[in-house]
Amino acid sequence: MESEKGSGEASDRALAERALAGDRSAFDRIIERHQERVWRVCRRFARGEETAWDLWQETFIKVYQSLDRWVEGETLAPWIFRIAVNAGRDHARRKRTWLKLFRPLPDEGVIEERTSSPREALDPRTSGALRAGLETLPAMQKEALILRFFGELSVREIAASLKCSESSAKTHIARGLARLRQRLKSPEA
Repeated sequence: MESEKGSGEASDRALAERALAGDRSAFDRIIERHQERVWRVCRRFARGEETAWDLWQETFIKVYQSLDRWVEGETLAPWIFRIAVNAGRDHARRKRTWLKLFRPLPDEGVIEERTSSPREALDPRTSGALRAGLETLPAMQKEALILRFFGELSVREIAASLKCSESSAKTHIARGLARLRQRLKSPEA
């Protein structure tokens, strides 16, 4: 999903080229376009808001430092999310907080969704069981679900972010959701 907003707005590719040429406002625009979804993903990898901000900043610092290595033909959003996921993985390894990834957030309630989706399962009555189920998922399934339901990425973007095929991304999402459903039906399993 190459960000090509209105007819008067530059594409991510054009902004990246300008940023590489030293135009700070172009990089600021890249941040503006992607900051909200990156923030939501970082919040899933962090126990507290301060740590989430650290991951968010680390992500965009790495994006800036690595912009010259962004591959021609690759869209920017999945590349940024791959950096965010890697920052989250590094954080989890350093802090050993992976199992506490889905604890309740103070500002988290029922998540509204424009269309029907598995996010509707984040009801306060089942959120504890859901988090417990998420804690048992293999890393790729957990990351695919984070990117899908918190980062709101498409399957194509998830595949690019996780460096796997689209069919593998679909499989990670489907198997993760199936395991979660099974956990919610029988918590002892």
